[in-house]
This record gives sequence, C-alpha cells and structure tokens, in this order.
Amino acid sequence: MITYAADSHEFYGELVLRPAGIHQPRPRLREIYEWDTGKFLGRIAQAPVTYSVVGNINEHQVAIGGDHLRRPRGARRPGRHRSTTAA
Repeated sequence: MITYAADSHEFYGELVLRPAGIHQPRPRLREIYEWDTGKFLGRIAQAPVTYSVVGNINEHQVAIGGDHLRRPRGARRPGRHRSTTAA
C-alpha cells in the first residue's frame, strides 16, 4: 500500500497518466522541471523505453518517493552506535 500525506490542502491535485513509450535513441535529452514551481532544473538523457505511470507509480507497481525525514541534530546514525565497553 502506498499513501501520501501533505501538510497543505493545496498539494492535492490530479493524478496524471503518462503512457508507456519507446523513444528515439540517445543522446536525446529530456528537460526536467520542479513540479511545484516550474523551475527548470536541467536535462537528462531520455530512457529508450518507459513504462506507463499514474501519479508516482508505474505499471509494475514501482513507486518513487521523497526523503522528507531528517535525523535530529546530535542523533546517531542507525548501525553506527558507539561502543559501551571501556577501553
């Protein structure tokens, strides 16, 4: 199950369907824009084959997401605990 929650009522919008495609051989570049501001971010090579996508999930149920959680200042990284034994 995939869920989405936003802290703003303005973030809810439509689900966009992007059909699957076979694209021209590289080095065709695709322009990338920030979704909420429309700011141009750069160009990347177009993948030769793309899958059908609705929202942020494709026809194989592979989804993308964001890293919105941040570790509080001073918190230890998981798996990197300090030794509690005396030296």
